[in-house]
Amino acid sequence: MTTHPESIDIVPVKEAILKTIDQSSIYSILRKRFPEKEYALMEEVRDKAGFDATRSADYLAVNLWPTRGFAVHGIELKRFRNDWLTELKNPEKSANIFQYCNHFWLLTTTDHIAKIDEIPDTWGWLTIKGDRIKLMKNAPQLTPNPIPKTFMCAMLKRAVDKSNYVHVDDIKDEISEANRQSIITKERELEFVKKELDELNRIVNDFHEASGINLFRTRWANGAAKKIGGAVKFINDGGSEKLKKELMELEITAKHVLQGITNGLKEI
Repeated sequence: MTTHPESIDIVPVKEAILKTIDQSSIYSILRKRFPEKEYALMEEVRDKAGFDATRSADYLAVNLWPTRGFAVHGIELKRFRNDWLTELKNPEKSANIFQYCNHFWLLTTTDHIAKIDEIPDTWGWLTIKGDRIKLMKNAPQLTPNPIPKTFMCAMLKRAVDKSNYVHVDDIKDEISEANRQSIITKERELEFVKKELDELNRIVNDFHEASGINLFRTRWANGAAKKIGGAVKFINDGGSEKLKKELMELEITAKHVLQGITNGLKEI
């Protein structure tokens, strides 16, 4: 494919990264401009409901309020300048959807993709700035053709189709329930840790009362902790009684050895 000099676009790295914003995020950002209670917002709406459809709108926002005249907003998304320049050279691409819109918008992922003097008189321009939409040029009021049944069915089909994208707006209840369950789980974990801490405090207090040693305030210098631990182990292993028994057994063994030596000397 031949690259035209005017299509070469050098943008800052940060802006280039923003172009990779995913489809679901773009939908959520658009929702701030076209809120759920006022607009039906759809993605990839074909110009006809049947197999003879040839074009599609990246987004279509249909106003649901009679006071706004049920206005239809067509939205063409461009992530790269080359795509926008191609669109300008082929304006007939958007005509199939454009003819039914009260307003038509260019939506860009950065403001480097288009220039204000390039926007057609009949288009508006919106660009994404962080997590919000910035108005670059207002879209004028158009005089649309009546919407035929085949296009209306294409919109309805897309409006009820949840197979391609799952948006935050569509799963608010599930997110709320997940958050509630997460809070319950954390509260249970916190209660368990509190009980464990209370039990540890009880044990430490009992030890303090019996030994006179405050484990929290004692300065553990010169291996004092190991000495106390060794003493506790000594007691757990039987303490002085066990040591006395072992010494007595050693004494008996020594006597047997001494007697054997004495008997041997007598025979010599």
